[in-house]
This record gives sequence, C-alpha cells and structure tokens, in this order.
Amino acid sequence: MATAWMDEQAPRGLWAARGVGRPLWIGCAQREIFFASTRCGLAA
Repeated sequence: MATAWMDEQAPRGLWAARGVGRPLWIGCAQREIFFASTRCGLAA
C-alpha cells in the first residue's frame, strides 16, 4: 500500500508514505510525479 497527499499549509510539498515493510516506487516525468506500491504500477 502506498499513498500520497498535498497539504494546504505546505503548498509546494508532496507527501508520500508506505506501509511498514512495503515498497514505495516513485517515478518522475517533465511535469508529473507518479507513485505506486509496486514497480509494475509505474510501467508504461
């Protein structure tokens, strides 16, 4: 399991978290950020 959120009090930040012992995969493009709890979730 993985989750991400934005906070109104920190508008330039993006927070991401994972469950204990679980992976957190992050991918970036020119203007996007992607996240997933499995690597295949980021595959194009």
